[in-house]
Amino acid sequence: PTLKMALRVLPVVLPVFANLLHLFACSTVKSKYGFFDQTLDHFDPQNNATYRQRFYFQTNYCTESPSRCPIFLYICGEYTCEGIPDDYIQVFAQKLHAVIVMPEHRYYGQSVPFEELTMDNLRFLSSKQAICDLASFRDYFQEMYNKEHGLSAGSENPWITFGVSYPGALSAWFRLKFPHLTRGSVSSSGVVHAILAYTQFDEQISRMGTVKPGQEQNGNRCSRRLPLMLKCCNCFN
Repeated sequence: PTLKMALRVLPVVLPVFANLLHLFACSTVKSKYGFFDQTLDHFDPQNNATYRQRFYFQTNYCTESPSRCPIFLYICGEYTCEGIPDDYIQVFAQKLHAVIVMPEHRYYGQSVPFEELTMDNLRFLSSKQAICDLASFRDYFQEMYNKEHGLSAGSENPWITFGVSYPGALSAWFRLKFPHLTRGSVSSSGVVHAILAYTQFDEQISRMGTVKPGQEQNGNRCSRRLPLMLKCCNCFN
């Protein structure tokens, strides 16, 4: 009952708190880490190549029977994962006696498949591959968890995915793609709708640098210089 109630409440409270806590989280909690032989290409059965994917896990809140503890799959995004953040996920895990696992996104941190990031090597960097990474890792960790705690083969804990921004999109897509692997998904500010040439973002930045008539004009000069700066940066492409 507690878990079901939490699943109803989390989508309401997280959009308010998750972004702020995630942005200002500058520390991580003490957690263990390991490496998993992850499939490089999930869509080519003839390709048997793998890479070493780093992951973190934290079990100190699981004070009940290991078979009853939920497992929170906290999705790491387009950055190096230094560990499990000391943010809202800790609060919910402590409340629900949950295990937290956090796999590092492919091509970031210590989970890079190739030494050289050529265009050919980068063809395996996609959200579709990343979602399948999560499914493979989920099954791997569940099996490892069962062996470590003496649970029968095939035992399943309730899994819930969490993510903010791009990881939030992965969390939502993972639930849609693999509904049988999760009990729920929390997607905070998930960018699930891709828009080509999304100029609205630049417009809000411009408005932030614009001031009202009669006030200091540094803001107006700043907004006028932004397009020039972007044009200059594009010269390096």
